[in-house]
Amino acid sequence: MQNMPQTLQEIPINIVFISVSPLCAFISFFYNFTTTYTFPAVTNLNDIFLQEFPSMKATPLLINHITKIATTKKNPREPSSEVTMFISRIEGANPNSPELIEDDTNAGWGHHQFTAGSLTISTVLVSWDAISSVSTACKLISATIKTCQVARYMCNKQGINLELYMSNAYLDRIVDKLTDLTAKHSSETRVTAHPEVCLNICSKPPAQHNNPG
Repeated sequence: MQNMPQTLQEIPINIVFISVSPLCAFISFFYNFTTTYTFPAVTNLNDIFLQEFPSMKATPLLINHITKIATTKKNPREPSSEVTMFISRIEGANPNSPELIEDDTNAGWGHHQFTAGSLTISTVLVSWDAISSVSTACKLISATIKTCQVARYMCNKQGINLELYMSNAYLDRIVDKLTDLTAKHSSETRVTAHPEVCLNICSKPPAQHNNPG
């Protein structure tokens, strides 16, 4: 059997970087990119979710809440140690690990990363204060979407044709959880837009999104 890439970052698919300035957050998606968009084009992120994960109805709300928080001039804090470890475990997962059991591979890829031990979605994402910043939220979304792409990549390599992946269910839960937490935070925080804070999205123009890389 051909070895899988050792980490999420090694998946041989073109990546798009979405940055939140000045927080320097980066979120990666598997699309070619040609043009840089600024804050109003945050809808491009919604386009990506609609194409890759159309069942996730909470995505527009999450994007709206993150946009409001990103335009609030506040100094970002460090996330909780649990959030940091949770993201690190997702990012550092190795598809070639000899310790993987069958339930954690192929369509089940992501199960261990999101459920092992005491670090789960419900125990880690307890409040916006635990996440602390748009930067951390974007990093979590990025790692989760990469996990979904790795699951598809693994199945394709094995000749497995599926429509349901466990990692998609975890992405759905994370989107829902972040939507709830960002909504609560936005309602508790007076949001004042600052022109120097913007959401830069490097991706194809919306009209070209029908042909992802």
